[in-house]
Amino acid sequence: MEIDERSVRCGRGHAYDVAREGYVNLLVGKPRGDAGEMLTARRRFLEKGGYEPLSDLVNEEVGKYRAEAGRAPALLDCGCGEGYYLRRLAALEAAGTKPLLGLDLSREAVRLAARYSNGRAAFVVADTTRRLPFLDGAFDVLLDVFAPRNPAEFARVLAPGGLLVVVTPEPDHLAELRSSLGLLKIEDQKAERVEAAFTDGFTPAGSNILRYLMHLDDDDLADIETMTPGHGRRSPLPRRADAPPLQATAAFRLTKFRRTAEPAGG
Repeated sequence: MEIDERSVRCGRGHAYDVAREGYVNLLVGKPRGDAGEMLTARRRFLEKGGYEPLSDLVNEEVGKYRAEAGRAPALLDCGCGEGYYLRRLAALEAAGTKPLLGLDLSREAVRLAARYSNGRAAFVVADTTRRLPFLDGAFDVLLDVFAPRNPAEFARVLAPGGLLVVVTPEPDHLAELRSSLGLLKIEDQKAERVEAAFTDGFTPAGSNILRYLMHLDDDDLADIETMTPGHGRRSPLPRRADAPPLQATAAFRLTKFRRTAEPAGG
């Protein structure tokens, strides 16, 4: 595809308009993905720093890859949501990543991400679970933070030796809140399932466990309930007006893989 003023065109004559916020919508059919209050609540919570240590860890891993490669890597955030992790990465001069690209199924999420990126990244609306709209080996680093995973396509668009970073919640993530807020249970053996999914085309490169306590007020609780998949299943339990802030565990696993020379069947 090539950019032609305010549109993107392919060799077959198809054209996709570039929205004024700076993203391209490549989806066909009705809008899908996260929307409305879920995105607004997530942005409020993240901007208050609830998951900032996780963002810092992601940035650290990208920085290590950059130092090893000796150049700024081309990076894709697959399932970028409203763009928090990509935006904080772009803001770090030490990370030095260029180009930066975010992809998400939700047009509303991508519009929000593009609006707040200040031109530091480009964004595409597309489906992570289908063929990704990128050339083979187009990226050096691929991030997947709480997002659907597509091992075959991740292998295709990552260059040999490229870094894949997958972030998933640990079983005790938000454990103190799951019952009162009606949050969905973390699936059993999630870490093992992730590692098993990336046996073709990837080599395991280690993992990090990040665990810390968050101090939450009632606004935070409301935002967590709204921004989490399955929200609205149960109303939060009422609390006294003079009740102290709650503590809740934030627990994440960051798993790293390196792209091998060729994926199986590639």
